[in-house]
Amino acid sequence: MGPDPAGRHPRCVGSPPPPALGYRGSVGAVKLIGVTITITSASVDDLGRLMHAEDAAAQTCLAFQRLEAELDRRGLRLDALRRIELCTVADAASVELVDLVRERLGERLRGRGPTVRTGTATADRLRLPGMLVELRAEVTVAD
Repeated sequence: MGPDPAGRHPRCVGSPPPPALGYRGSVGAVKLIGVTITITSASVDDLGRLMHAEDAAAQTCLAFQRLEAELDRRGLRLDALRRIELCTVADAASVELVDLVRERLGERLRGRGPTVRTGTATADRLRLPGMLVELRAEVTVAD
C-alpha cells in the first residue's frame, strides 16, 4: 500500500513495525535463504526511550547505528541491504536526511555489494513524542 495523496505512508502512522520473519538469531534458529525481511530502527536506547528528541540528523545517525547493530546481531552484513526508507514527520528535512544515509552507506560499503535504494515517507507523527525519523530497511538473507 502506497502513500496517501498528502504523501503520508500508512505504515508510519501509529502501526507497529512489520515482524522480521525467518531469522531470529538465537541458537537453533532456522535461517531462511533468499528471504527479504524488514528491520525497523529508530533513535531509542535499549529501554526504548527516545534519544535526541527534535534533532532529525542525530536521530538519523543513531537509527543507522542501531540498524548496523541489529544486522550484526542477526549475522548479516550491511551489503545485505536492498532498500532503506526514511519515515519522517512532515517538518523534518527529508532530502538532507536521505543524503546523510547515502553518505553513511557509501562510507561503510565502499563500492562493495549492490546499490541500496533509498526512499522517503512522511507521517503526521511517529511512535514517540519528539521522534522525527524512523528507518525501515529491507534486507535479503542470502546464504
